[in-house]
Amino acid sequence: MINYTIFFIFILMHFTIFKVLGYEVTFLNLLVYYWLYSNYKINLQFNTKLITIFSILLVIPLINIELNLEFIKTYSIYIQAILIVFIVLNYNLKETINYQKVYKTIVFLQSLILIYTFFQILLYQFFGDTLLYNPWGIFQFHHIYNPNGHAEARAVGFFLEPSFLALISLVLFFTRFVFEEELKKTNIYITFGIIFLAQSMFGFVVLLSLILYITFSNLKTSNKYFFMILSIVLASIIIGNIEIYRLNEFSDTHSSGYWRLIAPLIFFKNHLYELLSGFPFGSIEDNFSNYFIFRGRGWHGTGLDNGIYVYIYYFGILSIVYFLYILAVFVKTQNINLKIFIIFYFLMLNANGAIFSIDIVFSLIIFPIYILKISEVINLKEKEVYDNN
Repeated sequence: MINYTIFFIFILMHFTIFKVLGYEVTFLNLLVYYWLYSNYKINLQFNTKLITIFSILLVIPLINIELNLEFIKTYSIYIQAILIVFIVLNYNLKETINYQKVYKTIVFLQSLILIYTFFQILLYQFFGDTLLYNPWGIFQFHHIYNPNGHAEARAVGFFLEPSFLALISLVLFFTRFVFEEELKKTNIYITFGIIFLAQSMFGFVVLLSLILYITFSNLKTSNKYFFMILSIVLASIIIGNIEIYRLNEFSDTHSSGYWRLIAPLIFFKNHLYELLSGFPFGSIEDNFSNYFIFRGRGWHGTGLDNGIYVYIYYFGILSIVYFLYILAVFVKTQNINLKIFIIFYFLMLNANGAIFSIDIVFSLIIFPIYILKISEVINLKEKEVYDNN
C-alpha cells in the first residue's frame, strides 16, 4: 500500500481546479492543507522567537508596497508559502505516520513517472501522437505544452514542462536516498532515465553533483582529495565537450542564455541603491521590460527564471543574509543528509524563478524537509532500541 495523499499531491500537482483573480488553484493547493493536518501536531502553543521571525517576514515585503493587483497576488502567494514552511519547520510529526507507506509511495512514483514519460515520448516519436502530453487537457496548469514547438521531443510527464519533470525526479531521488541511507543503483538509473527523457541538461548537472558529493562524503579522508581532483577533471571534460559551444550565448543578446543569466546582472548593476531594500512584489516584468526598452533592447521573457536572482530582486541585502545563514548551517551541521539537501536546494534555485509558487515550495522545501524529519525520527527510534538492548 502507498500513501495516497502524497501520491495525488505529486500526480495532480498541475491539475487546475479553478481560478481566483488570475491565480490558478490546483489540487496541490487544497491537498497540502489536508496533508499538513494529517502529518503534523499543529497546536496554538507558539515559540515567541519564532513568531517574531514569522511576523518580520510578513512585514518585510510591505516596505516596498504597491497597491496593485500584481503586488497583492504575489504577496498572497508569499504568505501561503511562509505559513506552510513555518508549520513544517516548527511542528513535530504525528506518531501515526506510516513511514513504510511514504517510502513505497516515493518508489512507486519514480516507476510510474518513468513508465509514463517513456510512453509519452514513444507515442510522439514514432506515431506523432501527443495524447499523453497535457494529461489534464484544458485544466492543465499555466499553459498547454506543445511538443511540436521544439526541435527534439522532450518529456513532461504529468507536469508543466520538462525542467519541472527533472525537478520532481531529483526530489524523489533525494528523498529515496534519505530513506535508504545509501546510493542505490536503481535510484540512480530511474532518475537518470526520467531526466534523459526530459532532455534536461541542468537536471543532469544536478544529479551528477549530488552523486559526486554523496560518494565524496562516504570516502575515507585519504581518498577524498584524489576523488575531488578526478571529479573536477572529468566534469570539466564532459561539460567542455557537451556545452562549451553554448558559452557564446552569454555575449549574444539574441540568446536565451544571455537574457536568463547576464541581462538581470546588468539591471542589478544599475540599480544597486534600490537593491538595498529590494523591489515591490509583482514588479519584475514591468521593471525589466521598461529598463531594457529604455536601453534600446526589448526584455525577452515575462520574469526571472533564476530563483537566486528573484530573492535578490525582492529582498535586496536581506537575501544575502539569508544565503549566508544557509551557508553557515551547511558548514556547521554534521548531518550529511541536511548538507546534501542544501546543495540540492541551492542548485535547483537556479532552474526556476517561481520561488513562492506552491508547487515549487512543496517540491523544493516542504517535502524534502518532511522526509528529513522522518529520517530523524527513525534514527532516534533505532537508537532507543539499541540503547535498551
